[in-house]
Amino acid sequence: MIWVQALTCFALWMVYGILMRSKSENLRGRIHGSDRGVRVFLGSVGLILGLAILFAALWMISSNGGFKDGQLTIWAWPLVAFAGLIFIHLQVIGAAALISLVMDEETARKSRPSNNPEESSK
Repeated sequence: MIWVQALTCFALWMVYGILMRSKSENLRGRIHGSDRGVRVFLGSVGLILGLAILFAALWMISSNGGFKDGQLTIWAWPLVAFAGLIFIHLQVIGAAALISLVMDEETARKSRPSNNPEESSK
């Protein structure tokens, strides 16, 4: 039964991730307009807080008897699914914020023009 529960949650998380991916351009555009400090905060908090919430939820579910007889209980299954959705959501927000920082860094970098060895030998 645990495999059915796990595969169902996994399918839900994949669908949500794909939906978030389709909206990521809009999300990056909104984040890109924010101050650099806000983006650093969103990126760091999104990645770390998502993981912390996921582990805390799994620990809470486990310590309150959410896993019995080789399967999740009826009340624990939706909580695991929801904790996974929160994790995915915060990871996408954190990644979008950090990607916007990297994109700014690349476009703002002043670099010397590259040399063409063929032209310089003439």
